[in-house]
Amino acid sequence: MLLKLPYLAQFTILKHLELHDHFFLGVCSKRARNLIKCFSRNKNDSSVINLYSFCIQLQKTGFLGKDVVMWASCYYRPENETLYRSNTNWNRSIIFWYKDKKIKCKISFHSTKGIPILWCKDKYKRMLPMAIYHSICEIFSISPIIQIKFEMSRLSEFPDTNEIDNVIIGCRDKDQIEEFLKNVIIRNATQLWLGSCQLSVDSVILSLEHALFWSPKWLIKEHLISFRGQTALFVDPRTIGTDDLIDFILHWQQGKNMKLESLVIILNDYESLKFDKEKVFEKLDAKPWNPERRAGRFKKSTAMRFSFLTDFLDCTGQMDIERESDGLLATVIVREKQFFFFVWHVPFPNTSVDQPFTLPHSLAGIPQFQIGQ
Repeated sequence: MLLKLPYLAQFTILKHLELHDHFFLGVCSKRARNLIKCFSRNKNDSSVINLYSFCIQLQKTGFLGKDVVMWASCYYRPENETLYRSNTNWNRSIIFWYKDKKIKCKISFHSTKGIPILWCKDKYKRMLPMAIYHSICEIFSISPIIQIKFEMSRLSEFPDTNEIDNVIIGCRDKDQIEEFLKNVIIRNATQLWLGSCQLSVDSVILSLEHALFWSPKWLIKEHLISFRGQTALFVDPRTIGTDDLIDFILHWQQGKNMKLESLVIILNDYESLKFDKEKVFEKLDAKPWNPERRAGRFKKSTAMRFSFLTDFLDCTGQMDIERESDGLLATVIVREKQFFFFVWHVPFPNTSVDQPFTLPHSLAGIPQFQIGQ
């Protein structure tokens, strides 16, 4: 009936429906899917498979939006018992396909969130989130980049894929996550909570291309020196001091690390640890910015989406060091609670599509992080 109405009437009705209603409508037919695509254009640009809450969320320019749908296995689990028993109508069903496998699901609805729960046989519990994910990308016409949030202790629930674009991982077992990283390709950004894990300098974790480490209490200068990726961000380390920054900078200047693009350290405002800017530059042969040698604003990697109240990529007036072996310039910015190290592989990058992001005053000084793009 909806598809027989004029477009204006269709869009008016869709405005009053929930995201999961759009999702179910989109799986009904190609014509319905095209209607949802047209209605949803530019509202979201990607989705996230969230294994903490077993749901798929839509995302807009890095910020997570509403949950669309949950999934669950019919195999008995204590955490699913309430959801399972709250459903009184098991006649509703839907079918998905993934890797030529037919996945028949029963449908219930979450008692408080109001979003649908798709129940499958236990043998499909890793396939179903990928099947739903691909359907959502198709229906809402969003980028098919694979983004996953999960806790390593629930690895048995991990979706059936060995390639990910962006991932957020919580883990307390170093060996487990290192084994995981050896078997899964991460094409873009990784965010990690490692707890009190102690990393060796040759850990595969330090070879991640774009890595964001939350509360890395294990971080010492050897880890900074041994980072083998392109971009690294360390938030709230507890054992890094001014001397460690100096050793890291001098090692880069004397070394042959050709991959590093940026390394950022953010200290906790509530901790006594501070960086001494004067001491750092006493040890460096740094030169003031020369506009003829590099641009005034560094181009941030799109893999690491983080923002501050101020434009932290503004390098005008900042101090540079040069590596004699290849002539590469690096900008060094030291503040009491922040350290930025930017390597100018491209001295004059095009930053027209990477403009400063301004945060409201209530978030002053708080870095904002998203899963990536």
